[in-house]
Amino acid sequence: MNQQQFIAASLSNSPALLLEQARELAIIQDKKHSPSEKAQMLKQHELNTIIEYCESTSCNIDFLTSTLGKLLLERLHIPSQTLLLENQDMLQFAGILNTLLASLKTSISTIENSSKVIVGCYR
Repeated sequence: MNQQQFIAASLSNSPALLLEQARELAIIQDKKHSPSEKAQMLKQHELNTIIEYCESTSCNIDFLTSTLGKLLLERLHIPSQTLLLENQDMLQFAGILNTLLASLKTSISTIENSSKVIVGCYR
């Protein structure tokens, strides 16, 4: 396992770690306060940690999406009599998983971008 794989594995629970930052996430997403006001409410290291979790989650989502696509392509080369899952079920699974991952990535990107704007207020 190389260093990048180790880091990815150690941060693979980033979505759960993000959810543990509920107070900070509520402030980041609060529309009533400006980024500079949010910077006063949050510590920079908290935001840096959230940004790291977002980046890790985004990389993991990209890996999962890419691997799902490869699995679907690979499936085309497996004789149908050896498949354990019907094509319709596999397509439904892939569609649901892809939709969930895409919506999670959108939310994560919004949190990451908002956090970076707030970090910019510390300078």
